[in-house]
Amino acid sequence: MEPQLPLCRKCGYDLTGLNDVGRCPECGNPFNSKSGKGMRSSDKEDMYYADRIFRRARTLSLVGFAALVLACGGWVQWLVQGGRAFGVAVAVGLLFLLAALTSFVYEKE
Repeated sequence: MEPQLPLCRKCGYDLTGLNDVGRCPECGNPFNSKSGKGMRSSDKEDMYYADRIFRRARTLSLVGFAALVLACGGWVQWLVQGGRAFGVAVAVGLLFLLAALTSFVYEKE
């Protein structure tokens, strides 16, 4: 298997010999050879894409856990007809929502 040339994702220009981070001299597309962003199908770009999918799944699962905790707390509160079940569920649900918000902020590059 021959090594891949670093090519611009937009126009296919050979980026060999250029700085690690910069713009394609042909079309002006920004690229980063360390992360693979802006470059044509490299293993690093595939890993970057998989990492983005993982981050999004983590954020959505945290939101789902928050909703599940709130629903279960409301259900227990309805069954028991008193107590602090829903208050505890709200507190735990808010912690999950805070974790989801933090995860969403750090989803970005």
